[in-house]
Amino acid sequence: MAAALQAPADVAGLLLVSTTPRFVTAPDWPHAMAPETLAKFAAELESDWRGTVEDFLVLQTLGAATGRSALRTLRHEVFERGTPDPAGLAAGLRILENVDLRPRLSEIDMTVKVMSGGRDRLTPPAAGRALTDALHGQFELVPRSAHAPFLSDPDRFRQWILTKNPV
Repeated sequence: MAAALQAPADVAGLLLVSTTPRFVTAPDWPHAMAPETLAKFAAELESDWRGTVEDFLVLQTLGAATGRSALRTLRHEVFERGTPDPAGLAAGLRILENVDLRPRLSEIDMTVKVMSGGRDRLTPPAAGRALTDALHGQFELVPRSAHAPFLSDPDRFRQWILTKNPV
């Protein structure tokens, strides 16, 4: 979304997966994580970054029909190239805490498709629906998926990408 706002001529359309324009709740945005939960992640990251990353990976797959295999894949991908930089992870959490793209969504004028996992605990499906409505896009719910529908249901994900649906 930020790329589409920054350089709209360079972006033909958006395929948004398990995302939200605002990651933490606000009085006018209940479709998100509580700020206290994100703050807890940040504190745990400082004391035990590896355990926090593991917990985060579990959250991405928890409740998915293929959660165990998706979790194995995520663990492999995350640690395959070495260990993540804890400072970079902390910076990422600060971005999630502070970014709110909702005021600028009306500036995005292109084809948009949004996919959400029905069991996503990081970016709830309600956030995906609200985002889709704001962008006048097309919404796809994967009921038995968590935060990573591309891992838990790769065939459906691939089909979703390849299907051209006018919005």
